[in-house]
Amino acid sequence: MSRYLLRPVGMLTALVFIGMAIQAAPLKPSIPAIQFTFDQAGFDSVLAQWGPDGMARFRMHFAFDFPFLACYGLFGYLLSRRTSLFLRFHAFASSLLAWIMPAAAAMDAAENTLHLYFISGATPILPDLYLIAGVIATIKWLLLAGFISSAAYAGAPGAYAAR
Repeated sequence: MSRYLLRPVGMLTALVFIGMAIQAAPLKPSIPAIQFTFDQAGFDSVLAQWGPDGMARFRMHFAFDFPFLACYGLFGYLLSRRTSLFLRFHAFASSLLAWIMPAAAAMDAAENTLHLYFISGATPILPDLYLIAGVIATIKWLLLAGFISSAAYAGAPGAYAAR
């Protein structure tokens, strides 16, 4: 059954991403700029550049981002488990790769939750939480890059066959 979900989940992932990209496009700097802040001053600096309209747009983007992270987490898992994409890798590596996108999605959800807390107006906010959010975002992006580069390598002609 889950094999048949791959295409619809992939299409839904792409559609939600496109919607989120369109919705967030006016934000300058773009959303990754705020994801790579590690202290309150950096976070507040990005918010100041966005202004009140940008802050409202940032808040609204979570209506896309939470469904998107659920979609890409599931899509990555299905792609890993229900296709032959990672058959070139050792079984253990294949198993680890199956969980990279769900792990990235979990990091994304934690990062989103912290960012929503930061813009909620709650006080006081522990300064370490900004550092934690930046580290979580960095881990998320590293996981995503690892999955994408592994998938590109696995699909390359003549890639190492471990099985």
